[in-house]
Amino acid sequence: MVFKHVFDLIKGREVVSLSPTDTVRVAIDRMVACRVDAILVLDRTLLVGLFTGRDLLVRVVAKGMNPDEVLLREVMTTDPISVKWNKPLIHCLKLMFTHHFRHLPIIRDGHALGILTCRDLPADFSALCRDWKEAEKDAKAEKETKPQKEARVPREPKLPKEPKPRKVAKPHKEGKAPK
Repeated sequence: MVFKHVFDLIKGREVVSLSPTDTVRVAIDRMVACRVDAILVLDRTLLVGLFTGRDLLVRVVAKGMNPDEVLLREVMTTDPISVKWNKPLIHCLKLMFTHHFRHLPIIRDGHALGILTCRDLPADFSALCRDWKEAEKDAKAEKETKPQKEARVPREPKLPKEPKPRKVAKPHKEGKAPK
């Protein structure tokens, strides 16, 4: 199966999410129960943050905070980079590698649809390669179907024109007004 859009890869999955007012303990329990390493933090259905296992280690455990008392809004990654649901899978992969993160929220009109993770990619690596090759073919075909502009022949630079001689005003005859 070739995935035209990233949503094709994640559709059918449960959207694992919590509210910014939930505690880290609730997030830990939910992550364990759902066997995930990241949870979308939503205000209703709008993405406001992302809470990952790394956030738990670095922002909670390493600082000696109590997971039962800390709210997600205090330790989540706010305004995470996300992609629209119809982006090509290869675009998402490039984004994840460029920014060095393992979880990429997928949205549609600001509403969270799920998370693309690094775990999704190795299992579908062959499809990713097919997508890459298909994208290259599509780009090549598109380039070939566009009308080609004619090559411009370089012109010799134009020399400045010689100034035209000025017209000298003729003296007017007496009794007639100049026009």
